Amino acid sequence: MIAMGSGAMQTMGYGTAGTAGTAKVQQSIVAEACAKVILFGEHGVVYGTEGIAAPVRSLKTRIMIEPGQGLQVFFDGAPDSSADERHERPGQQEKDRSIIVELVLFAARKLRIDALDARVHVSSTIPFSAGLGSSASLSVAILRALAAFGGKDISDDMMDALAFSCESRFHAKPSGIDNTVIVREQVISFQDKASVPLSLGKPLTLLIADSGIRADTKAVQKTLSRQYRQHSAEMEGIFKVMDEVVQNAKVALVAGDLKEVGSLMNQNHGLLQDLGVSSEPLDTLVKIAREEGASGAKLSGAGKGGIIIASVPDDAQQSDRIKGALEKQGAKVHRVVIA
Repeated sequence: MIAMGSGAMQTMGYGTAGTAGTAKVQQSIVAEACAKVILFGEHGVVYGTEGIAAPVRSLKTRIMIEPGQGLQVFFDGAPDSSADERHERPGQQEKDRSIIVELVLFAARKLRIDALDARVHVSSTIPFSAGLGSSASLSVAILRALAAFGGKDISDDMMDALAFSCESRFHAKPSGIDNTVIVREQVISFQDKASVPLSLGKPLTLLIADSGIRADTKAVQKTLSRQYRQHSAEMEGIFKVMDEVVQNAKVALVAGDLKEVGSLMNQNHGLLQDLGVSSEPLDTLVKIAREEGASGAKLSGAGKGGIIIASVPDDAQQSDRIKGALEKQGAKVHRVVIA
């Protein structure tokens, strides 16, 4: 039996191992996974160049599993990017819930849990389809919860591989950067499914501004794939320059040269515009952030919708001014420090 609904999370505890691939527990368990931002190199990383990503620990997916009869999934919802947008998409929350059920079943199969008698409660502070890695965070949190529920000891490398399999159900051609940075929870450079941790010379203060427009990652990737087949030389040229930006950004981040980091963010956004993945609302938010004092700003993630990120002074008064200007444009803004 599979049931779907909404409900509150009440108890916490730790699971005990089952036998013969069947998950049986005495108490409920809880698992979480953070959000992420792509600092540099989105889309290029899908085509083999390098990218840089950072965890956003203040935004999380939370899973609680408790014993039940059959599988029941309760989705408490994710924050709307825009109050109006959910109204314009009837049935979107039910669609989100159906995706979660499918993912829970897929993850259970991957973990070789043959029978799942459980109530699975899902909640998130990560807006869906915003460029913050909601699907990867959901995948990692579900895998962590099911592994604990089934008494399975999973290494980070195995968790990364399993989460990538889950991600492949959401995106036409995932690079693996989202699930990797969320599993590792550290700033990384990433290329060809291999990651290297980066130590920042100075903390990087970012404003994450959500445009309120859902980003369709799969659709954007399909469009880029078609463009690549038709104009491969031109796109290879853009990706080559983008990779140079990423290499310079690695040096600047490690050195703590935040002025240079901002300048490189501006360059990266220009290249994403050249690829055709930006949009007027995103470009407007980027322009406002720069005019109000951000050293750099760019879209982050798939593009066409979702978020922009802006490198801002660590001075609260200055960053609040920039934040207020973005909010006047209708964006929902989070201030985070990447260290």
